[in-house]
Amino acid sequence: MEKIYKYGWNKLTTRKATEEEKEFYGNDFMWEGKIPELFEEVIVTEGKDCGFMIDTWTEFDKGVGFECTDADTVYWLRIPKPDLK
Repeated sequence: MEKIYKYGWNKLTTRKATEEEKEFYGNDFMWEGKIPELFEEVIVTEGKDCGFMIDTWTEFDKGVGFECTDADTVYWLRIPKPDLK
């Protein structure tokens, strides 16, 4: 997966939340890495042998995450905007 970084992919992983984070956020885990903007649709993959999909970074009762992807390691990429000049 390291090769995909040259295309602007962002790696997100999870880690166990500290007791303070659990108390403050109400989650057992925390995201590590650059996250998309809230409600942003992005291209997502879970790894080398997985396909790609469009998913939305969203808000849940307890924190934020992707609507359809729940892996512990996720790679995401902003959807390129066409140059319509």
